[in-house]
This record gives sequence, structure tokens and C-alpha cells, in this order.
Amino acid sequence: MFKFTSKTIAVLGVLVALSTVTNIFSINIIPNLFAVNFNHTINFITGALFGPIFGFLSGVLGDLIGCVIAPKGPYNILITIASGLPGLFSGIAFLIYGKCVKNKNAINFIAFTIITYIFITALVTCGLNTFALWNMYSKGKKTFWVYLSARAPFQLIVSAINAVLSIVIPLALKKSLFKDIFLDAKKVE
Repeated sequence: MFKFTSKTIAVLGVLVALSTVTNIFSINIIPNLFAVNFNHTINFITGALFGPIFGFLSGVLGDLIGCVIAPKGPYNILITIASGLPGLFSGIAFLIYGKCVKNKNAINFIAFTIITYIFITALVTCGLNTFALWNMYSKGKKTFWVYLSARAPFQLIVSAINAVLSIVIPLALKKSLFKDIFLDAKKVE
């Protein structure tokens, strides 16, 4: 998928740094329930570019470094794992995309991104993250399903924003960083 060069190491370092920054600077709208965070976008892009292992590590390292620099509450390993899963899932999705999709164009890229984000939203955002937060803050006060029903509408909005950003950024940079995801017009002819 990529060559392990000094350029790829530098890009990975920048993406881990961006993952840390987006983790630290999430915007809490309703404490312990709804926060706007662009961490999934960075980890999604890392996974799409460098595969599932580096995508997962980007999210995990971003969360761990963010927890050391600016902790927002008690540490929860489930949230750290959930931070890495968007990169893991996008890495797997784009390995499949690279091997199975013959016509690598913007429409196929958008379709793969949307399908992957639906999966990430269901399993990570509404699943594991919600369970971790419920377990930390609301267990014994309300059921998981009540907590999920209050959190899900907000998280769907944030996931949609992250999905749009995960589509727009690669399309804007497809000639440089994302050239492996899109076919060059000259190669098709």
C-alpha cells in the first residue's frame, strides 16, 4: 500500500499529532453526553492511507497522549480502544477497496467512505463509546438504552460531519497524498 520512507514516517507523525490535537480540543456541548470531535476524521484518513495497524495506532496514541497532556476525566481504556477503531475499520475497508474495486474513482471512494462510517457510527460511536461513557457516568442512574437514546441523535450529526470531512479532504488532496486511492486518468486510457 505504501513504502516505508522518511516521508511516510513524517506524515504518520503529523497524523498522530493531529489526532492528539483533535482529541484535546473536542468541544463539550452537553457534558458526558455530547461533544463535537474531529478525531474520527484524522484516524479514518490514517487508516485509509497507511492501513489498519497504523490507523488503529494513530487513534490509540492520539488518545493516550491527549489524556496525558489534557485529561478530561478518569482514564477509560474502552475509550482509548474506541479511538483507534475508526482507523482500523477504514484501513480494512480500503485494503478491500484497493484489491476489489477496479474503477477507483470519486464515486466509489465516497460509497466506501459512507459505508465504513455507518459501520463506525454503529459499532464505535453509538456502541463502544456510549457504553464506556454510560459505565463511567450514568450506570445505576439510567439504563444503557436510555443513555444511548439521548446520545445517539447528537452523535449521528457528529459522525455525518466527520464522514463529510473524510470525503472532502482526500478528494481535495487526491493528486498528492491520496494518489493510490484514485486512478490517474492517464492510466485508465
